[in-house]
Amino acid sequence: MNNEYKSALDKITASDSFKNELIKNMGRTKKRRPKLPYITAIAACLAAAIALTVMLAPMSSVNNQKPDASPSHSFCLTAYAAEDDSVVNRETYVDIGRMSGYFRSVDWTSPDNGVDAAKLNGDDVKSIVPCFKLDLICEGKDIDTVTFSAKGSKFWINNYTAKYVVTDSKGKTDVYRNTKGELGRCYKSYTAEYDNQVKPSAYGCMELIVNRKTYSNPDKLPESVRKFFDWFLGYCRTQHGYSSDTSYLLRKLSDTSTLSKIVQECDKTQLYMEMLNDLLGDVSISVTVKYSDGTRQTQKIQLRADLGVDDAGSETDPVLAGKLI
Repeated sequence: MNNEYKSALDKITASDSFKNELIKNMGRTKKRRPKLPYITAIAACLAAAIALTVMLAPMSSVNNQKPDASPSHSFCLTAYAAEDDSVVNRETYVDIGRMSGYFRSVDWTSPDNGVDAAKLNGDDVKSIVPCFKLDLICEGKDIDTVTFSAKGSKFWINNYTAKYVVTDSKGKTDVYRNTKGELGRCYKSYTAEYDNQVKPSAYGCMELIVNRKTYSNPDKLPESVRKFFDWFLGYCRTQHGYSSDTSYLLRKLSDTSTLSKIVQECDKTQLYMEMLNDLLGDVSISVTVKYSDGTRQTQKIQLRADLGVDDAGSETDPVLAGKLI
């Protein structure tokens, strides 16, 4: 036994049993239970939180892209198609444009289906291109730019307006004259400054045309399109001054008010609307805004054709209706 321990015990007044027990336990160190389970749990939670943050964090560091807009940002798409402004929403379709005619059509009545004539005239062979005048404006706060993108269609803007409005574009092709004779180009996507968007005015407007390449072959046309034009060309043959030339048919198609009256009088309204909706089946519009803080936000519009209604409740020319999706 250690002499110091023995000397100390000799001075203690206690029973021999107590001393023996004390000596037995002398030198033992109490082993503390490590708190590793708690530390491990905390570390695991931190690791999971960091991993989740990395997974959910906007990819701002990838390709120098800015993150999506925070909840504090918002914008709306407003249609000026009627006297009262209408906001495009998710609940119901809103009138965002008017039928303005057709850029190109085909003369199916000539013996050679108009192929030679169409090539000579520079027209697209066997194509159907309905066009809608768009009354669509983006509204919000702290917005720098607005980008309009089209799927299954293109935007047409006259050259005068585009010169002052379009700051960037993709798919700039197809020089066309609209039904007013204005010369312009088509854009798959274009960007404009927020305070300088294309607004309906005397200087021009934005128009939406169905992608002509999609329907350039009559064999690929929806059945409703074939039925409508079979009827329409048959009707034209009965009219005074009828001509099988493509330009004659284009004039008839471009006069949308007269066309709508003919369709109603001949009880072909349903067929007419089915044709337009089949042509619009794959068409949509996406609008992306860039806010002043660099964040972006996108809204997508699903389209369909509806019949317009005047103040007296009578049906008018077809309108282009849109709903957020």
